[in-house]
Amino acid sequence: MSDYLIIAGLSVIMGLTLVLPFSAFVALGLPFLHGGETVAVFGLHLSRSGLWLLFGATVKAMLAATAVILLMATTPFSRLLNALRHLGVPLFFIDILAMTQRYLSLLMGEATRLRRAAIARGYAPKWLPQSVIIGRLAGNLFLRSYERAERVYGAMRLRGYRGLLPSTPLAPLGRTDWLLLAVLPCVFLAVRWWVR
Repeated sequence: MSDYLIIAGLSVIMGLTLVLPFSAFVALGLPFLHGGETVAVFGLHLSRSGLWLLFGATVKAMLAATAVILLMATTPFSRLLNALRHLGVPLFFIDILAMTQRYLSLLMGEATRLRRAAIARGYAPKWLPQSVIIGRLAGNLFLRSYERAERVYGAMRLRGYRGLLPSTPLAPLGRTDWLLLAVLPCVFLAVRWWVR
């Protein structure tokens, strides 16, 4: 159990390190462009309210990313797709998510084979001129995945696919689900009050 918690914690931290630069970049102009009282930080005159807005935007992005990462780590993907279907998300997007998740391992295997073939032919990513090969590998992977997608779609059409993937019925909410539904809004409201 402790190993699972360590792995889950590391995955949350890795996901947050990917989200933080984007959220900070989006809100980076706020301390410079927002009016009001200014504060000197490392010789720069920054807006105090802009700094608070930057802090608030970053915290909200981190909370949203943490919620999504925890949801993906604790809920089976098929239940997430069923919940999205019942929430009214267009079926086209749900089918794209389902097919992406289903064939992601195939694409990773294909990318590994392409990389192994390039290394066998002398590709060493240490030299700048050899970085052109990365573009060729990406193009080759795109073409192979596109051809595979066409073959899979043709096979699905032959088996009766008419735009709706089969789904299992949505399970009723249990006690733990109701408890989380009661506690999470309180946590988010407390964080929102604290960020103000």
